[in-house]
Amino acid sequence: MMAVPEPRRNIVIERARDMPAEHAALVRRETTSNTLATAVIAALVTWLLFRTQIAIAPLAAPPGGIFGILPGTFNFTLLVTIVLTLITRKRVSRQQLRRLGSTEGAALGSSLPGNVVARALVLAVCVTATCVMSAYGLVMGTARMQWLPAQWSFAGMEVFFVTYFVLLSLLVTPIVVWRALRD
Repeated sequence: MMAVPEPRRNIVIERARDMPAEHAALVRRETTSNTLATAVIAALVTWLLFRTQIAIAPLAAPPGGIFGILPGTFNFTLLVTIVLTLITRKRVSRQQLRRLGSTEGAALGSSLPGNVVARALVLAVCVTATCVMSAYGLVMGTARMQWLPAQWSFAGMEVFFVTYFVLLSLLVTPIVVWRALRD
């Protein structure tokens, strides 16, 4: 008689069911507030840098075009990691939230270092390398296929920067908060 194979377990779904509701709500709140603040700051910084320019070459040499995402991504990730980790640790130490065990909640960021500065540097380097190369590749590819104009307006640059940093916030914030809840 043939043995019936055991159904595969989906660890992600099982962990999602086991997430404490208060912690998941905190991650959603922090992600939402950080993303909104990031959108406003990205719009303001882009306005300050590009408001007087009519035609902007997106792939121009530094400091023009989208080059600003390189230092921006590193600095954003570094600062968000440090600030949100310290705030979350403070909440846990004040017993506003309980510390999560190693198997509780989302596994996001679980392999990051325990030291907040080391964690921020590792995450900033990894996110910068991945996201900046992906964004440049996407812009270069779409420019070569002539899906995007060779010159962008201020509004086009504004849309690019705000969208990029909002997506970055949606990526980084949950990783940082879930990891900090285990500290």
